[in-house]
Amino acid sequence: MNAHVYMLKSLAIFSVLLALSSCNQQEFYEKEFLEGVGVPDEEVAPEATPEGGQTETPDTNEDDPTDGIITTPGGSGTDPDDGGSNGGTDPDDGGNNGGGTDPDDGGNNGGGTDPDDGGNNGGGTDPDDGGNAGTDPDPGVCGDGTLTNASDEFIQNTAEHAKVDILWVMDNSGSMSDEQQALAYNFNAFISNFIEKDIDFQMAITTTDARSYYSGKMVGNSDKLTAQAAKDDEAQFMEDFRNMIKVGTRGSGHEMGLETSKDFFDRYRSWAREEAYLIVVYISDEEDSSPDQVNDYIRNLQSLKTSAGMVKAYSIVTQSHNPNRQWETVGSRYMQVSEATGGEIADIHQDFYQTLSGFGFKILDLLDSFPLSGVPVDAEIRVTVNDVTLDQGWTYDDSSRAIKFDENAIPDEGEIIIAYYQKCVMSN
Repeated sequence: MNAHVYMLKSLAIFSVLLALSSCNQQEFYEKEFLEGVGVPDEEVAPEATPEGGQTETPDTNEDDPTDGIITTPGGSGTDPDDGGSNGGTDPDDGGNNGGGTDPDDGGNNGGGTDPDDGGNNGGGTDPDDGGNAGTDPDPGVCGDGTLTNASDEFIQNTAEHAKVDILWVMDNSGSMSDEQQALAYNFNAFISNFIEKDIDFQMAITTTDARSYYSGKMVGNSDKLTAQAAKDDEAQFMEDFRNMIKVGTRGSGHEMGLETSKDFFDRYRSWAREEAYLIVVYISDEEDSSPDQVNDYIRNLQSLKTSAGMVKAYSIVTQSHNPNRQWETVGSRYMQVSEATGGEIADIHQDFYQTLSGFGFKILDLLDSFPLSGVPVDAEIRVTVNDVTLDQGWTYDDSSRAIKFDENAIPDEGEIIIAYYQKCVMSN
């Protein structure tokens, strides 16, 4: 009995001494790491044999880029130069890798990131993959799309006045009273040059309220918002627009301007004139919550014209979140449509006079230009007039994606203008 008690006491003392030794050794490593600001003063390798029989010893070869730990292969752990199977991280694996990160894998990789994989890769990012899967960071100028030849053809028609149709899509939710007032008050900055230059325009108004009865419904009488109405009585024309654009603030709080503009053209298909530019102006302090994808709405708008370049979307929206305006959200979807169509974007908190004046100028500038249906890659375009290539006498505006001729190089009536270029076509 005494011998048994003696053995138990001896084992207890030995365990305490072993634990103290381990704590002191761990504390040494931790201090050494902290004093070196993240890098130990000397390479210290624990003399231990990890699970699976793998051993590690210090490497003192200064010319070796893997200086520090020489690892003898085992069944698991980290193996920087493993010719067999590796269950962890393997930066140079000539065999199979069951997981982790493998930047130079000549065999199969079951997962992780493999930037130089000569075999098959089951997932992750693979910028130089001779097999399947992964994302290539240098896939070409079009990314996931296809580089395609394109051309747009126009017939010069100087005898006909430039025409433009403008649809205003005004947010009529509870927070928009001030913005409606500001647009009405500064409308003259937008329209005065149209009237002065005798532009053949017509306008209509709808709201962002997509409830079935209201969605796409025209506000007021669009016959009062035309160039002819302005000629007949300019003061009355201005008053009519100012009254109609103040659409009220009792509309749905789930703004769906993209949906309601689509529904407007479904309701009033004949309103948009085939030969006129189509401008859609979205005004909202909140994000669009329409049910379909943005690209669906872009395609729907562009389908209204034989040339997609004849459609431009302009947006007056919230561009950055203000914590003092918790009800507002960034109008990213509206901005996407504007960017995709070569339109313009303005912040709803900017001066409305400057915004409307700028929009009006941009639209007028379009009317004697030739809009392209696609985006030329690197803005490389070849322009011909009656099959003769023009190396000068024209410029390309990448913001509106339109070709404009110099005053002394404007094509004659009836001449055929063709723009050749390459564009990216994205897969659906």
